[in-house]
Amino acid sequence: MTTCKECKFSFSEDHFYPATPSISGQGWATMEIPPRTIEELKCRRYPKSEIVSGKYWCGEFVARTGEADQQEQTDWSDKKQVLEAVRKDGLALGYSSNELWADREVVLEAVKQNGRALCYASEELRADRDVVLEAVRQDGNILYYASEELQADREVVLEAVRQDGRALCYASNGLRDDREVVLAAVKENVFTLRYASKELRADREVVLEAVKSYGSALYYASKELRADRDIVLVAVTRSGHALMYASEELQKDPELIELAGRKR
Repeated sequence: MTTCKECKFSFSEDHFYPATPSISGQGWATMEIPPRTIEELKCRRYPKSEIVSGKYWCGEFVARTGEADQQEQTDWSDKKQVLEAVRKDGLALGYSSNELWADREVVLEAVKQNGRALCYASEELRADRDVVLEAVRQDGNILYYASEELQADREVVLEAVRQDGRALCYASNGLRDDREVVLAAVKENVFTLRYASKELRADREVVLEAVKSYGSALYYASKELRADRDIVLVAVTRSGHALMYASEELQKDPELIELAGRKR
């Protein structure tokens, strides 16, 4: 076991585990990667006590496997060489020096190629609107790494949820209560209804948009809308299983029961 010099947390030297929050709530997504030296680690926002797949991981460190010969031939502190590398693979930014993680030109080129490269950017660049906009257009979920100010920026969040509706879970509370933002998210991914404000989960148009695509999204609707026969009918038409999320009264509705049986 080794201890990170910044966060004082111990982890295995055999592998580091890049980790990103699981949208489904099932835990953390992981991938084994080759080890790097302790000096190259940089801790940021993740909790320091998480354990991933039985292995410890340190801070927010994320890296990507690459061709060994490319790694050996590239001087990762040389801006010109790193620019060439990130234009081919944005995640190559992870191998560069910390100084280049704060270089706007380098980071912009990286996120244009792969939005996920934002996770390596300096704190200042994760608060740079142009950089983050470029990143979320490539991968909406990378909104997770944006500054709190940009997670509350309407244009940035709209771009993110249009690319991947699940990005709504990283938006500010105010934007989870923004009808246009939530509708855009639900149209891209119906399950994002779960991240909408209580008020919008009681919004008829928003819930209808969700259940039209996937009936069981009724589960996330307000109690009042789960007792709305028209909405439940649409949901059950899509999926018979949706009836289990309807109000007790509608679960006893003969017509809905018959329809649910045919749609299972």
